[in-house]
Amino acid sequence: MPEMCFERFSYIFSRPDTKQGKLDLRADLYLPGNSTGPWPLVVWAHAGGFRAGTRRNRKHGLIAETLAREGYAMACIDYRLARPPAVLTAPARRAMGALIRDSEKWGEEMQEPFRRQRPIAVVEDICAFFKWINIRLEHFNLTGEFVLGGSSAGGISVLNAIMLHDVIGQPLPTIRTGLVLSGGFAYPSFWRPTDTRFLAIHNPNDAHVPFSSVARINELAGDQLDLIAAPEQPHGSPCLSPAEPLPVAVRRLVAFDQRQSFEEA
Repeated sequence: MPEMCFERFSYIFSRPDTKQGKLDLRADLYLPGNSTGPWPLVVWAHAGGFRAGTRRNRKHGLIAETLAREGYAMACIDYRLARPPAVLTAPARRAMGALIRDSEKWGEEMQEPFRRQRPIAVVEDICAFFKWINIRLEHFNLTGEFVLGGSSAGGISVLNAIMLHDVIGQPLPTIRTGLVLSGGFAYPSFWRPTDTRFLAIHNPNDAHVPFSSVARINELAGDQLDLIAAPEQPHGSPCLSPAEPLPVAVRRLVAFDQRQSFEEA
């Protein structure tokens, strides 16, 4: 059996409110074992329609293995799901009306639960993780350069976190690159220029998250977002087709981020 090129550690990073009390949220941190670092960190939000899914998805370890070989650490995080229902903070509750009205005004085609309270709770949880990790960079030998990525509901959450964190009163450090796999953004009026560059991969025939949810943003974003329309992409996958090896697809994501790093330098 080949030697693992990373070490995995699990930590509780937040205990947010739900209607059944506090909920422990954990992160699995994959640190490269084949280099001394420091490393940039890819933070990954899992798929599952905001109802299910887990940070322990088998593919996450395979993605982390390729990232480790490319000199990246990875964190796969929990977030609050449909059960038990999340209790939002007061600033998020106050913002919900304007967000829902905006999605309706634009005729957003995403499922209704994908644009109401559940995804906003995920933004709070993503911001909580960054608050936790940002004061532990030296401990984990991280550079403080961040990539935020996710699949399906996780991809939606990438866009929501970067565009809406200040709307709901949550701090977020600079995210160099956003990786959006089969995701979308339901609140076009809240799109704004940021320092983040996005790579979105989406099947135009996707039956889970409508292609229109990312195509509209692609028109608004200009050079801020690169959209790959991949007719053979399996939903939520970085692979452009079922035949594409996962390491090849992950290296495409790495190349996109490294291009942003080079341009910043």
